[in-house]
Amino acid sequence: MNIGGPCGRSNNPHELPPALRVNKEMPFRRLLIFSCFGLFAMQGSAAAHQIGFAEQMLQPVTASRSLVALLAVALVCRQQTEFALDRALVVSVGSGLMVGFFAEIHDSKSHLPTLFALSLAALAGGLVVLNQPLNRAATYIVFLGLGGAVGSNLTWESDDWIDMVQTLLGALVGTLVALHFLTTTANPPTSNIAPVAFRILGSWIVAIALLLLTLDVHNLSIGRALPY
Repeated sequence: MNIGGPCGRSNNPHELPPALRVNKEMPFRRLLIFSCFGLFAMQGSAAAHQIGFAEQMLQPVTASRSLVALLAVALVCRQQTEFALDRALVVSVGSGLMVGFFAEIHDSKSHLPTLFALSLAALAGGLVVLNQPLNRAATYIVFLGLGGAVGSNLTWESDDWIDMVQTLLGALVGTLVALHFLTTTANPPTSNIAPVAFRILGSWIVAIALLLLTLDVHNLSIGRALPY
């Protein structure tokens, strides 16, 4: 029996047509395309640099502290009933990236941004274990913190503004691609075990973050440099 109305359409007045649902994702795709073009355009002025486009995009997932925080926040997003990586969340991540990056530049000896990244990972992992839903405002704060965690662990070569902008854009693109992949990958066919699996992963993230945080605090207390 056809319950979808004429021509198989849904009778739900709040459901968007397929064309509009597809177009809703276009701002994210356009941002990635324009950012990639901008990075390639700036590559010519940074030809002598050792850190290239691929390295800048991979920094969020190659730094252990950034990676732990990124995985924890992605799991939090997967547990939300309705989640979409929209413009406001992209702006939150980008703002956090700039704050964390310039905080690390101006005060690189305090190591507080590094400790913040691990603290955020432990907090987000705890939310995953508790399966705690977040409202919109809390989601913005978490993404702002994620940007700060990633930005504070970036590596740059010089104080040239082109190099800094290129580093930030590369990290932003890499972070968004990783989040888009981690939050949109389909659950396995036996999706009933997904909540349990997420909680187990969250507990592991909490354990790893607390272990790294304890080691970092111990190294700082004895005057030893933190391993990066």
